[in-house]
Amino acid sequence: MGLYIGITGWICDPRRNQALLESIKYIPMDRLLIETDAPYLMPKQLEKKLKTRKNEPKYIREIAEFISSHKGIKIESLASMTKINSEKLFRRLLD
Repeated sequence: MGLYIGITGWICDPRRNQALLESIKYIPMDRLLIETDAPYLMPKQLEKKLKTRKNEPKYIREIAEFISSHKGIKIESLASMTKINSEKLFRRLLD
């Protein structure tokens, strides 16, 4: 169907992420996107470190690190692939 699947900071929340953690192993790398869903769904590991609960795009690395560790791949590989995927998606939308 040509769909892409975006993963947000929700995956970092141990109270809610079990089904999502189970499903990421089935998401093909050429269809995976990472998003922050800012200003919502801040990665849980950041809540205690920050004074605000406002999510921002700069926290996308936390999500990428979490996903790469659970998929068992290097973060550089994940970053490269998701960058390529986002470029393909937006190029298709603009065509």
